[in-house]
Amino acid sequence: MGSFTVLLIISLIEDSDMSFRIFLGTLFAGRFLLRVTFFIMSIVQFFAIIDYFEVWMNFHWIIAVPLALFTAGIPVVGTLLGMSGAVHAWDWSWSSAFLLFCGPFIVTFILAAIATLLAPK
Repeated sequence: MGSFTVLLIISLIEDSDMSFRIFLGTLFAGRFLLRVTFFIMSIVQFFAIIDYFEVWMNFHWIIAVPLALFTAGIPVVGTLLGMSGAVHAWDWSWSSAFLLFCGPFIVTFILAAIATLLAPK
């Protein structure tokens, strides 16, 4: 078990207001999950953009990598170029590319909205 989990369990045992402590643990776990999801999706998006520039635009990798580094950090542009890379370089459908790049964020948003609605007032 991680140190955060141990601290959460100890604070639950010591404290009488368990629902608030569980909410805080869920909140921190949700933020961690969102950061890990964003990191993994950024890496996949980076490689999809490199492949887009190499395969579809016929750039050499020496040019494609810096362009991908620059464009992957721009939220909408990076996502659209990543989707284009998945479609044109990896031969995916547009719906599969959309689910790859936008699906985890949609699911995370829905779970965050549910957690907010169920949070103790």
